[in-house]
Amino acid sequence: MLGITEFEFGFVAYNAIRKQEFLDRFSNEYKRVFPIIFKYERNTSRSNEISTSLKQFYFGDGVVENTTHTKDGIEHIYADGITGFALNRATKLISDKNTENTYYYCFTYKGRYSFFYLPDTNRTQTMGAVHHDDLIYLFYMSTLFPYITKNDPEWAIVNRSVRMWGNFVITGFVECRLINNRNC
Repeated sequence: MLGITEFEFGFVAYNAIRKQEFLDRFSNEYKRVFPIIFKYERNTSRSNEISTSLKQFYFGDGVVENTTHTKDGIEHIYADGITGFALNRATKLISDKNTENTYYYCFTYKGRYSFFYLPDTNRTQTMGAVHHDDLIYLFYMSTLFPYITKNDPEWAIVNRSVRMWGNFVITGFVECRLINNRNC
């Protein structure tokens, strides 16, 4: 079972659109920086084609600038390029050799705790589920987050996460239900 979060690399995008140097590189130096960031061959005609296609798909023809469209593009290119591509490749390799089903999951729970809090909110507002947020509700991380008890609003997601993973480990199957009625 392989998973991703709803705003997988939203924190990268949130911070990136505030840095003109980053935006300039994504606009003007994408053929150089995309292969480095997303780990594919560099300095070939094929890598230039891939970089041009990525820029076109995620950002269109225009300049990469501080807009919602750009923030979404950065979030999605990082999520797809760093996590999604590897997840899809692993899933294909596993499912080609496995006689059982291979599952994906998408974690969308927006709780009080996160690995990314919106700036200027004094760690009180999250953007939603970002990279590794699902682990908060599966493992107790004493140096980062408080212990979640039955009296906390997050208890239901802790209980559901532990039950889901426990069932998967024991049986190889997961009882699937949408969380917050949202899809990734």
